[in-house]
Amino acid sequence: SAPKERLSAGDLMGLMDIAAGRTAMFHITGFKLRPARAPKNGSSPDAKENVSVVTVAADRTLFYAPLLQGDLVSVKGRIIHAGGSAVGVHVGVNRLRYTSSVPTPVAEAFFSMVAINSSLKSVKVVPAVRLETEEEIDLHQTYERSRKLQQDNAAYFKTLESCSHQELVSRLKEESEGLPRRPLVPVASTETYANRLFFSGYLNHNHTIFGGEILRWMESHAVHCGRCFTRNRHVYTMGMHSMSFNNPIFLTDWVSLRARVALVRNTTMEVDVKITVEREGAPLMTNRASFVLINVDNVGAKLPITTGILHDGASEKWLRQCAMAKYRYEQSKQAREEKRKMKKDSQSLK
Repeated sequence: SAPKERLSAGDLMGLMDIAAGRTAMFHITGFKLRPARAPKNGSSPDAKENVSVVTVAADRTLFYAPLLQGDLVSVKGRIIHAGGSAVGVHVGVNRLRYTSSVPTPVAEAFFSMVAINSSLKSVKVVPAVRLETEEEIDLHQTYERSRKLQQDNAAYFKTLESCSHQELVSRLKEESEGLPRRPLVPVASTETYANRLFFSGYLNHNHTIFGGEILRWMESHAVHCGRCFTRNRHVYTMGMHSMSFNNPIFLTDWVSLRARVALVRNTTMEVDVKITVEREGAPLMTNRASFVLINVDNVGAKLPITTGILHDGASEKWLRQCAMAKYRYEQSKQAREEKRKMKKDSQSLK
């Protein structure tokens, strides 16, 4: 029989963003969706009557298995951090195949959201949340570790600003140690670009472009960039380190996207995607994300990537991004090894 179509990770991320927003709204107001609106007749309504939420970050997005045509999907949002104007939401996705009665995990992510009023200003109306179960406490701790990791990454990036061009190139050459020799291409050869206008169908209830659609668009171009680089159409998203929502995108904005490969390992790569808009004659970054992709063959087996990146000649600004990608890879590898060790130790105690 013909293989089933798989849902793109970007489409799934859009669905997860909706779930996170509705979970946060329900926690704040008791309603799963309520648009921000101005007070009537100059009155001052209760703060929660005039509130909505926006996504400010999505972290630790992981995809465990593909979602195929015909799968039944369950999306669950859970509040794991709340207070002031901030809400942390864990979103988990399970699938149930028609051939099975047991749901299996497909993806998960942590969303950071902020409560805002009709003027798009943050408001401190978020009630605290009581974490009761062991699972909820564990998710909260994972969320806090993820936020701490982003702070550590930002601090490490600042240390890179004092590095010279030669020092950065030297650090990145160490990246290829242990990997097979392969032809190298300039950074510019890995880049892909796109421009678009968003239409009114993509507006959310804050009259800005829906964050889920931005996620979907960025992920699809990360995959496109990876496929162009590997010359293989079987490249898929494994995860996303982080996604920042620095500024809103409006209906009147001319939006530009740039994707380029920041790190290449044996069968995986990291693609940096940045979105900018033109405001007052100058570019303004609205979103940035780092996607981890895997290169496979037509049956899903891992396939070595046969091209590397030539860092000589690249700008210092971009070399810092590549060094940051290498640092994230090393941190992820260390975390996986620690997790395996903890699992092995716990099994030996039983």
